[in-house]
Amino acid sequence: MKCPLITAGFYADPGSSGMEPLNCFKEECALWDVSWKRCSFLTATKALDGLVGILQDMLEKMPHAGQFTK
Repeated sequence: MKCPLITAGFYADPGSSGMEPLNCFKEECALWDVSWKRCSFLTATKALDGLVGILQDMLEKMPHAGQFTK
């Protein structure tokens, strides 16, 4: 099933895309996330963004090579 929001590129960057969202089928769409009541692409994007933030924090806290050697 094709989603009109994906073809419009709305979820690539909904804040600054300047595009108006097309009609969303919501519960009728196969891509609808019932638990969060939004498109599953947006749910996946938010989850990946959170993981990237966690990985960046881990990278900053990792000791540098040779930091604990004598």
